[in-house]
Amino acid sequence: MTSYYYSRSLANVNKLADNTKAAARKLLDWSENNGIEVLIYETIRTKE
Repeated sequence: MTSYYYSRSLANVNKLADNTKAAARKLLDWSENNGIEVLIYETIRTKE
């Protein structure tokens, strides 16, 4: 069963750049597998 915020968090993770997206997805999947609710509600991309 997916957590309450999973789809909302996943939509925000998909806005990130590739490396950051991979790390955030790893965290989101880990928390989902361990029954921990995580809400990623804001993503900011910056230029370097």
